[in-house]
Amino acid sequence: MTMTWRIWGAPLIHAAFVPAGFAVLTGCGSDADVYAPGTPITTSPIAPGTQCAAGGTRIQYGVDASTVVCNGTPGATGPQGPTGPQGPPGTDDGGAPPGPDAGTTTNLSSGRYGPGEVWDCQRNPVDPVADAGFTASQFRNPFSAVTGLEIAIQPGQVVSFAYVGDADAGVAPGVCTDPPNVSETLYDADGGVTVLSNSGGIWALGTAGFVYLSSPGNRYGTFVSNGTFYNPGGSATYTPYTGQATCAQLEAYPASH
Repeated sequence: MTMTWRIWGAPLIHAAFVPAGFAVLTGCGSDADVYAPGTPITTSPIAPGTQCAAGGTRIQYGVDASTVVCNGTPGATGPQGPTGPQGPPGTDDGGAPPGPDAGTTTNLSSGRYGPGEVWDCQRNPVDPVADAGFTASQFRNPFSAVTGLEIAIQPGQVVSFAYVGDADAGVAPGVCTDPPNVSETLYDADGGVTVLSNSGGIWALGTAGFVYLSSPGNRYGTFVSNGTFYNPGGSATYTPYTGQATCAQLEAYPASH
């Protein structure tokens, strides 16, 4: 597929015809960002209608040119909005996701993660080790372990993780038992719920984020950033304090909220 880019207000241009003095950063095989070398770029898509800071230029990317970012220096961050209401209790998924922006909260199952924070990735090493360097790279849209399809997380959608429990041992959903068995679910702003994985484990837990490996067979590896937003093709390098995380470590984790 030929990748394309668009500067706001200009015609769509194929990446093969990038003008001299510009650089192409390739995403996951279907996206490309084009901007002058060394120019800062925002770390997440901007809201529709948002204007770039003085000197900035709007850039569209993606196969349908639907994602918009700014190059140049981003404007100042606006004030923190009020904390939203707590979501309703769940039934078999460990509880509904938390309400809107409240900073961080203890316990991985209370975290919520949106666009720019959840990525399919390449892992190095494949099996993360505690207190050793780890890199998640080549970010692209995550996959559903249930359907095998790629999932493009949209504004207003969040991913949340819940403890599956152990029915055979009489442990109810929402209660963590070692080794932790964790499900992954996508929530829509209108109340829609899509299960992405029924079972899996948390690895490479660190302040920068963690890796969710679906089971059986660690089929899909998903890097989840703990509050930092990335673009397609990005990477994150950090030193996790776990290999596979325990219940005590997950329940003490300061998750993005």
